[in-house]
Formats: sequence, structure tokens, C-alpha cells
Amino acid sequence: MMIKKSVQGVSAWMVAGMLGVASVGPVQAAGFGLPSLPSLGGGAAQAGSDVGSQVGAFLKSVQISNELVTRSAVLLLQAVSSKERGAELQKQLDTLGKISDPKEKDAESAKLVASVNAELATQQQSAQTQEGLKQASSAQKVAMGKGLFNLALGMLKLKDAKDSGQGIVAGVGRAPLDAPKVVPVKDALPVLSSLMDNGKAILDSGMALAKTAGIQPKLPTSSGTAPVDAEM
Repeated sequence: MMIKKSVQGVSAWMVAGMLGVASVGPVQAAGFGLPSLPSLGGGAAQAGSDVGSQVGAFLKSVQISNELVTRSAVLLLQAVSSKERGAELQKQLDTLGKISDPKEKDAESAKLVASVNAELATQQQSAQTQEGLKQASSAQKVAMGKGLFNLALGMLKLKDAKDSGQGIVAGVGRAPLDAPKVVPVKDALPVLSSLMDNGKAILDSGMALAKTAGIQPKLPTSSGTAPVDAEM
């Protein structure tokens, strides 16, 4: 059956890509070409605090969390797609990685995650996909489990970033002169909301597909959890 061949054909390179994402921890975030994930602290700015530093930490955290969510979402779709479609998705990720402007990159990440959400929902309803996943290899199951874990973790980190960003914006009410500094935060918040909405739907679809494949991955409950690595 076509989906069986497609799923099996994509498994080798898909697993390698998935485990690459799975190995990203706080120190290893440079693997995405990004700094380590900073501590956001959360809440409104404290009196005397440097709003500029808070904004910088917020934007770095958003960038890293977006990367984790986007790559995990794409790799989940690759797991149930043909080899050809998987290659197309990889090109999209490669193109995204070459964007240097953070604002543009975040916006393009949100668009890609939205398209992955729609496509994965279609795959979830596909009888061919369902049948193929019933015969998924052990390597595919491991990759799907780790991908879902990291996707869920990225979602938790995005929520932390959103809460922190809202706190930063709220704090400006007590320091109007800092208003221009928080414009990037205001711009990023709608993108975060879009990523979180689509990411949640992708996670739901991914968990349903994992169940079809005979696995029930454990998901993180804290944003402070380290991403799973390549080791079982």
C-alpha cells in the first residue's frame, strides 16, 4: 500500500532529523544557531529593572521556543508523509533557517506551523495513513514519541514567553518612557498566540496518530523540563 511504503521510506532520514531536534537542551540550543534559552522570570517588570534587558531575554526565548515547536511539528508531518513530501518540508525548514530578521522568521514560522496543522489534520483522517501507522517500525515510534515530547515542551515554553511578554507590556503603564522599548514584544504576542493555537491542534493530531501506531508518549508538565535526547 502506498502509505506503508511512504512511511517506511521516510523513516531513516526522518528519525535522524527528529533525534537531532530531540537533543536540543538549554546548553545545546546553539545547534539551531540560537543562544541558550534565557530565564524570563515572568510577571510585570520590577521597579528599577532594565526593561531593555527583559525585552531582549523575551525575544531570545521566543526565537528558541518557536524553533523547537516548528521543527517538531514539521518532523511529525514528515513521519506520515511520502519521502518526496518530506523532502519538500525539509527545504521549507532550511529556507526558514536562513532568515536573519527575527520578526520575519517568527512570522514565517507561524505560517509554516499553520500549514502543518491543516495538512496533519488531513493525514489524521486518511485511511491509508491509519493503515500505514499500524505497521510503523520501532524507530518511527521512538521518533514520534520524542517529537511529541519536544513539541509539547515547546508549547509550554511559548506559554511562559507569552505570560512574560504580557507582564512586560503591562509594566510599561508605570513607566511610559519605556513604551518604545516594548514594541517588539507587542508585535510578537499575536504570533505567539497563533503558534500556540496551531501547535495545540498539531499535538492533538500527533497524539491520535501515535495511538494508531500503538504508542502513548509521556509529555512534559513543566517548561523547565529538558528536551529528550537521542538516547532511549
